[in-house]
Amino acid sequence: MQDHRHKADAGCAGRLDAGFEGGNRNSEDAWAGFSDLWSHWAISGHGRAFTTDGYSPKTAKEKFDIVREGWGEQIKTDPRVRYTDMIACSQVDLREQISKIDKPTLILAGADDQVTTPADMEFVKGRIKGARLEVIADASHNLTTEKPQEVNAAIEKFLAELK
Repeated sequence: MQDHRHKADAGCAGRLDAGFEGGNRNSEDAWAGFSDLWSHWAISGHGRAFTTDGYSPKTAKEKFDIVREGWGEQIKTDPRVRYTDMIACSQVDLREQISKIDKPTLILAGADDQVTTPADMEFVKGRIKGARLEVIADASHNLTTEKPQEVNAAIEKFLAELK
């Protein structure tokens, strides 16, 4: 689970949803705030304070061991790597390119995700012809660790339909 991506590779889904008018954390102001916060953590060398951000409230309440394990993996990554990841994600805008995707596409979203919200993923889905969106209940940004069975089932169903 460690994040060893070089900043040039960290474009991730970064700004696929940038500009979506959902009032989410992907606004320019929010990205600037994230950048300042991650810069502080990277420079200080102390890393992030523990939070349950990225996890569904239900997971944090009922399955805290999942949050603890994910956090334990996350803190193994040098804060400078995570900072450059945030910077790279804030500087790439792939909104125009995603409409060029012409292959079957499955988009997964956690119903409780506040980083890349289901509404953001609807925005992405609307730009990829024939894309399918599966929203996983009681999951957030870390939906693959919160709901691995549901995620795997959605992927397996999607792949079976391709045959």
